[in-house]
Amino acid sequence: MISHSILSLFLFIISLFLYRYSFPYPVVEYLSIFFPLFLLGFIPNFLYRRWGRIFTVCFAVLFVRFGALTGALTTIPEWTSLHPLFWGAILGILSREHFLIFMGRGKQAADISDKDPLRRRLALNPSPGQKLPYWMEPDIWMVFFLSILVIERTLHYFPWSFETGINFADGFFIKGLSYKEAFGLTWMYWDNIVPVIWYIFTEERCSSDLDNPNKHWIIGLTIGYLIQAVIILEQTFLNPNLLMTATGESLKVGRVAGLWRDSGSASWIIPTLGLYLVWKVWERRGIWRESSRRILAIFLLLITGSLGLKLGKTFWLAYGAGLFGFLIYFVLRRIQHPNDWIQGAFRTFVILLMLSFGFSLLWFGENQKLVPALSHASSLLKKTISGEKLDDLDHRNKLMQASLDLWKDSIFFGNGFGSMIVHLKDLKSPIQERPRNHFVDTPANFYLGWLGETGILGCLLLAMYTFLKTYIAQNAKYLLLLVIPFMTGYQITHADGAFVVLFILSGTRCIENSRSKLLSKVDLMKIIWMVFAIGISLHYLAFAILKHS
Repeated sequence: MISHSILSLFLFIISLFLYRYSFPYPVVEYLSIFFPLFLLGFIPNFLYRRWGRIFTVCFAVLFVRFGALTGALTTIPEWTSLHPLFWGAILGILSREHFLIFMGRGKQAADISDKDPLRRRLALNPSPGQKLPYWMEPDIWMVFFLSILVIERTLHYFPWSFETGINFADGFFIKGLSYKEAFGLTWMYWDNIVPVIWYIFTEERCSSDLDNPNKHWIIGLTIGYLIQAVIILEQTFLNPNLLMTATGESLKVGRVAGLWRDSGSASWIIPTLGLYLVWKVWERRGIWRESSRRILAIFLLLITGSLGLKLGKTFWLAYGAGLFGFLIYFVLRRIQHPNDWIQGAFRTFVILLMLSFGFSLLWFGENQKLVPALSHASSLLKKTISGEKLDDLDHRNKLMQASLDLWKDSIFFGNGFGSMIVHLKDLKSPIQERPRNHFVDTPANFYLGWLGETGILGCLLLAMYTFLKTYIAQNAKYLLLLVIPFMTGYQITHADGAFVVLFILSGTRCIENSRSKLLSKVDLMKIIWMVFAIGISLHYLAFAILKHS
């Protein structure tokens, strides 16, 4: 506990310092954002374990544009971050644990029916029990690797030498882009990813093996999702301008965003979370009444579908693929259980009719004006089938080719974490052909983006980390929900997207830790991951020193 608290406090201080360095808007504006979000994370987690989990996830879903919506951030309202919320939650958890230890947890008997509030609180927050050695935790070494990637970019962007050290004085890396701005593009990813990883890790580290935080996180996620649904429906049918401050070009193109970062984020997060919740409802087979389970699943599917009327093409791709996946699962289940085949045949037929109706709607939806995104998707579908050139996707193709160019220039180590925008602006970069009209953006595809920025070794580490986390939590099936969204963008660019990705990867544990420890060779796999993570990270650092010295 002491080691984790010290390391958490160190990461918290580094996070604040480098965020303020990278995004130096007025300190008054920052504090007016930081303190409310920090307290919203700290107070619930310090007082109650269960409510802390619920509120943290719910607030993460709702408050990514907190600064713009409250008017606290006026200099550049588009800047968003959830790090105050997650660091507040982390420090709230650790403060609660130290307080309970100080008050005698584990040294005196306590019961939840006890009238003494302190003893009742001790009973409601039992000791996490015996945990693995700290150095065997996979999340620590993933954070270590990401931090090394940031150091590599620091050595690349700033002037330095072994004699004088790093010169952090302001200057220009290339024309129109300062050292600080270039570094900020990398730090933005670290700031989006690490606090979420560390929050989930801290919650599980401070929970007993029989206490699965996911059951409380799901409640918070459901509350936040339903609030988002209400707001998006009102934006769609009643008031398009409602709570749409600082959403970029969303309003100009006739789209809505709810409380997400923009319509691009909403277009993939809404179907992903909607289908995730449907999946969780469907897994309650044998626990909930069958009629209640079906009604709730259908309700969530209909609500999710209605939210896409003014969202982008990604929504329909992800939502349609999800429905098709549910159909395949349903048919395979009937094949595996032949006694249920006859009673399920009619339902399968109905689902096929619904999918056929959906495809027909997409095919013949080009000329309708009610749903612009559906009209656009219909046009793209017809052009794709007929083999026509898709001019409006030209910039995406160029961005994907740019990622490949960056990878080819440095196959093993990539060309720098979070460096795509810098390379697009740098005329001397390895990118051969740039998008038209000087278009600059993050990678258009997560797979190619990660490959271009971190190389083969970075992809190897990410694959090992993903495999290990999903093997321990037995939640690999949920990653299918991210396959299509990862094809359409670099979904860790914004804080809300990074949270959703990491929640599905790390925050969804299908079995208790006490059972996961019985899985074959888990400890050995953690040691192998640790060796690879340390070794490859140090190779990145050595490569950076040799390359940039």
